[in-house]
Amino acid sequence: QKALYQKGRDQKGLIVDKTKVVTNAPPGLSMHNYGLAVDLVFDANETKPGWQWSWDSKHPWKKLAELGKCHGLNAAYFWKRFPESPHFEMPCQISYRELLSIYNVGGMSAVWAAIDQQAPGQNEA
Repeated sequence: QKALYQKGRDQKGLIVDKTKVVTNAPPGLSMHNYGLAVDLVFDANETKPGWQWSWDSKHPWKKLAELGKCHGLNAAYFWKRFPESPHFEMPCQISYRELLSIYNVGGMSAVWAAIDQQAPGQNEA
C-alpha cells in the first residue's frame, strides 16, 4: 500500500504528479490491507498466454460493477469521489482507522474477529 500511495507523490505524501496517483489511501487505511477489498481487471489479450492486465475504458466496467453490487459488494465504480472501476469492497461497519487500530493491537485475526461480531448477515456477499 505504501508503494502505491507514493505514486505521484513526494516523500511527504504531497501530490506532485496527479496523473500518476493511483490511490488516496495511505498504508493501513485501505480495505485491501485487511482482505476486505479486491481489484478486478480485464485481460487485454485472451489469445496470449498469461494475463495482460487492462484498465482500458472499452471494457464493460459498469456491467462488472453492477454484478458486484448484485452480490452484495460495494463497487467503487459508483463512488462520487475517486471512483475506481476495478475496486470492490465487502461491506463493513468498521472505519478504516478503527480497523488499523484493531490490527495494531491484535493483528489480522483481531480484525476478522471484530468483523465477525458485526450484525448477522452483514458480511454475506
